[in-house]
Amino acid sequence: FKEIKKFGIKKFHAILLHRSSDLNTIYGKQIIKALLSLKKKKLIKYIGVSIYEFKEFKKIPSSFRIDLVQIPVNIFDQRFLNKKILNYFLKKEIKLQARSIFLQGGILRKNKKIKKLSIFQDKFAKHCKKNLTDPLTGSLSFVKNVNHLRYINIGIDNIKQLRMIIKSWNNAKYLNCNEFKINDLKIIDPRKWK
Repeated sequence: FKEIKKFGIKKFHAILLHRSSDLNTIYGKQIIKALLSLKKKKLIKYIGVSIYEFKEFKKIPSSFRIDLVQIPVNIFDQRFLNKKILNYFLKKEIKLQARSIFLQGGILRKNKKIKKLSIFQDKFAKHCKKNLTDPLTGSLSFVKNVNHLRYINIGIDNIKQLRMIIKSWNNAKYLNCNEFKINDLKIIDPRKWK
């Protein structure tokens, strides 16, 4: 595990499979065996998967213990914030990590790929202005106030962006964003953007 030496750490916090469906391929048993071996050697703390839809998780072999599930959560994509789904993960003691909290930047800047998103983006920007905040802080305050989330995954291009996000996170107060929930997958699922 040369990456551990490269980063100068003793172990990884978690390893997540990008496609949970890989566990149901001919290599599934080998993947599971390798991950369990790394966990047994204490080179990783948690084994996780990244999913787009709840039904993906239900297809994971029931004999394989998942510790962490990464899900898309943002002001527009609130599919996983359903009480039934959250309680399911809570009962199984599975930690939840949010990703796509800015919808690949689509909440914060215009997206030419999907024009319909601009309408919702403008409404959210007005909502933030009315509540004396900005879309970055508003987006962060939304995920910050989801009780079941243990971790948040963000992408940055530079240190300046990271500093802005940390500052906004520290300033984030509760902001009700329930009205911005969108069910149209062509808008909230980047895999369907063309």
